[in-house]
Amino acid sequence: RGTCQFIGLVTGYDAATGEVLVEQRNRFRAGDLLTVMRPDGPDFTWRVDGLRDGEGQPISDAKTPQMLVRIPYPEPLPPYTLLSRRLAD
Repeated sequence: RGTCQFIGLVTGYDAATGEVLVEQRNRFRAGDLLTVMRPDGPDFTWRVDGLRDGEGQPISDAKTPQMLVRIPYPEPLPPYTLLSRRLAD
């Protein structure tokens, strides 16, 4: 069983662009497999297909603490949903 790292907190959803808004806490990259821990439902995994910064510019990774990151996702995730990723064993 590996160690997990908290990488961000969902703060909202932009229905116009279909993106989850995340306040980043630890570095993560496009392609990472995340565990999604919703306050109102079961946990699930999700592979990040792409990232954009708060201004909508494409980025390959989120590396600045507490930066706003926009991640494409087909449906809203509730605020305070936690995102984590497994670290290499």
